[in-house]
Amino acid sequence: PDPGIVASIAEGVNALASLARNPVALEAISGFRVDFENARAQIGLLGAYKSLHELLQELEVRYPPLDADSRRAGTDPGAWNTLIQSIPEISDIIAEVAAQAANRALGVSAALWLTQLAQARGTLTAAAESEDAAGLNRGRADLKRALGRGPSQVNTRMVATVDVLLQSNMGARMAAARAQLTAVGVTDAELGSFVQSLSALVTLRDRLQAIRDEHNGWQEVENQLSRIEDTLATDSSELEATWGDVSGLAAQLMNGRSDDWATRLLKLGADLQTALSTRDLSLARRLFAQFRSAASRRFRRVDDELVQICHELQDVGAALDTLLRAIG
Repeated sequence: PDPGIVASIAEGVNALASLARNPVALEAISGFRVDFENARAQIGLLGAYKSLHELLQELEVRYPPLDADSRRAGTDPGAWNTLIQSIPEISDIIAEVAAQAANRALGVSAALWLTQLAQARGTLTAAAESEDAAGLNRGRADLKRALGRGPSQVNTRMVATVDVLLQSNMGARMAAARAQLTAVGVTDAELGSFVQSLSALVTLRDRLQAIRDEHNGWQEVENQLSRIEDTLATDSSELEATWGDVSGLAAQLMNGRSDDWATRLLKLGADLQTALSTRDLSLARRLFAQFRSAASRRFRRVDDELVQICHELQDVGAALDTLLRAIG
């Protein structure tokens, strides 16, 4: 995303706040208070989801080393030296997640994955203190279950908030505000950067719509691939039964793309289909692992872009705070 687009929107909102010193302009701007308040509320929610999302990402990054050390702990006493350092750090992150998730506006305070995280925190902490390998495995399993659901749920809610922000059609409402201001004699010169921000709003809307749609598509691919992966080690029937649908969805997301990542995914998908057709299931499993990894990287890239936009929108939120104070 181009940070200049969001910066332009923030500047435009700040220009409106400056105009509010003019009593005539203030009356026109005040008619849009509810629109500005709603936009501010959604941007605030996006910021909260972004923070929670980043904490869960940090737990996802820390899980594989924890998993590896936990598997070694039963036979390698040296593994505990690492665990007694890493588990308190994981515990602190879980505590931060719980604090963020307690915000009732996010709608996740009663989620099962939060309960699982709390259980993981307590069990892992006790296991590290007593070098209890069985407790370590229970805590690790709770953490894995929580990470299997939590990030996806937060992602879903974050995208739903983007939908609400898009449905508010802030660009059209801002354009209407310009028309109202023009009607009471405010010139484009007086409007200043607010005029330029209107086209930036259209650009941002289009970008948000595109990334929302791609994010939703890759999320579905990720969910389907995860379901296949859960059974693939012992049974290839799920892969054989659903691969056509999964690869078809992925192909739609890559339609018209010539990027290296898209070319690689398309080839892996085609090779995997061939392996399934010829009943070379050993090769199919290897190709699936490669496809899963590449698709997950693309999903993370799209996810990171959405989170970055949510981060940049906080500048617009701050500008809206200034505007709302200015119009009383």
